[in-house]
Amino acid sequence: MARHQHFIGGRNGGVFTCTSCGRRTRATQDQANDEICEDCYELAGLENGVADGCAPSEYLSEALERYQRIVSRGGKYEFWTELGDAVKAGA
Repeated sequence: MARHQHFIGGRNGGVFTCTSCGRRTRATQDQANDEICEDCYELAGLENGVADGCAPSEYLSEALERYQRIVSRGGKYEFWTELGDAVKAGA
């Protein structure tokens, strides 16, 4: 995954606390959401896929990578689908 080289500056682009995992982070140019970090945003999208009927195994590797990054940086992500059980078993 490419590292973001450009952060959004100004009032809406400074450092904020992710409302999902609690990590301090910054908004990037690729981020079109409010006060949620990129990893939580993507994990929520993966969980939506599971809720829409996709098998958790389809998303497991990406979800595990993002979950581990959140935890390693001091965050806590609460899953709401069975994807969380699969990720936590692999973590």
